Amino acid sequence: MVEIASDQFGFVPERSTIDAIFIARQVMEKYREKNKPCHLAFLDLEKAYDRLPRAVLWEVMRERGIPECMVRTVQVMYDGSTARVRTSHGITSKFDITVGVHQGSALSPFLFIMTLDTVVKHLLEGRPFTLLYADDVALIADSRAEL
Repeated sequence: MVEIASDQFGFVPERSTIDAIFIARQVMEKYREKNKPCHLAFLDLEKAYDRLPRAVLWEVMRERGIPECMVRTVQVMYDGSTARVRTSHGITSKFDITVGVHQGSALSPFLFIMTLDTVVKHLLEGRPFTLLYADDVALIADSRAEL
């Protein structure tokens, strides 16, 4: 089983936005008690599901120890994805979809948060403090520079 970091609250059993808000409030209160400045940044990764590079997804799945047969099974689900767009002039020709996770798939939230979890670990290495809810990110730090 793949473990998701404790700072991710989206689509994780027994975690919710209420938990994330509670933690953020507790952290702010601790800063206030110590009379230290608390800097927060809230980020919304716009269209994050649509923009996830699939090569990164496959790499993350392997890095997280997911068996190769399962990686290949998910790849098969994504290979050959096409779409058409309805416009005022009619329906376009099919075009390949080579990035993003499938909208509406029960597996997509897990694939996305697993990838974001891995990327955040690599980029931040513990600082600043993060709270994640799917594609929404809260950063908490001692200074603006640290953010």
